[in-house]
Amino acid sequence: MLAYEELSKQVPDGTSVHQLAVDAAGIHERINLLMWIDRCWVAEHFAEQLEKLKSIRLEWFMLYHNIGTISSRPFYLPWVAFREYGDWCDTLGNCLAIMTGIADGHRRQHILRYMLQVDMADPYPSKAIHPPIYPGDDDWREYYRSRNLNLPHQYHNGGIWPMIGGFHIGALVRHQWTDEAHNLLIKLAKGNKEGADMKWGFNEWLHGTSGHPIGYDKQAWSAAMYLYAEHAVQSGELLLFDTLVQAKPAAAAAAENNDFFIRAGGGPTSD
Repeated sequence: MLAYEELSKQVPDGTSVHQLAVDAAGIHERINLLMWIDRCWVAEHFAEQLEKLKSIRLEWFMLYHNIGTISSRPFYLPWVAFREYGDWCDTLGNCLAIMTGIADGHRRQHILRYMLQVDMADPYPSKAIHPPIYPGDDDWREYYRSRNLNLPHQYHNGGIWPMIGGFHIGALVRHQWTDEAHNLLIKLAKGNKEGADMKWGFNEWLHGTSGHPIGYDKQAWSAAMYLYAEHAVQSGELLLFDTLVQAKPAAAAAAENNDFFIRAGGGPTSD
């Protein structure tokens, strides 16, 4: 949406431009309202959240009220539907939320702190999701067994993707956790050195617990995101994403909370 808005400013005068029903600021607000779950124990705060959702869409109000039973999560949910939702951390999605500026300082700290606590970059950066989905879980599908790919800790189900590791490092740079970003860069280099048939294989994906390469070697995205991450660590610059953050709508920037705090018992007891 933001890219569309920026492009529409460059067209010649008099050119017909489609008017969006929801602008970039509206999308930004909806992601943070619906995908970030934080049921506060202060009734007025939670009621305010529900009222905002109700004013946008009644079904979202009802959905969030149901999701509120899990109190809170230190990451954006991967998906939500009318009566169901995914309850795991999608690493790439959350890193992109940080790098694009959707996540403010408070959310960035919670996400990256959680990723550190659950070892999402061990033995190498970074696992696709946490926790993995097991047979018997609501989100398990029997086709995950196809070609032995999406068993727990494998492929998209908790396997390690060096490409995602590059984005993880970028998110750390965005939050100015430079020491941790440097540490993960070293681990990412070691992960890329692993190869199925060669040294410095730049493999597609590795097992989530053993770290052994299982995918194909010579993957351009694994190599490219290492180079991107190295540049980010050395320069503090996030190519492309810095431009997006600079173009963030004023309303979205004004709504940010950059103070980190932990809400005891799932929510604050006072302002």
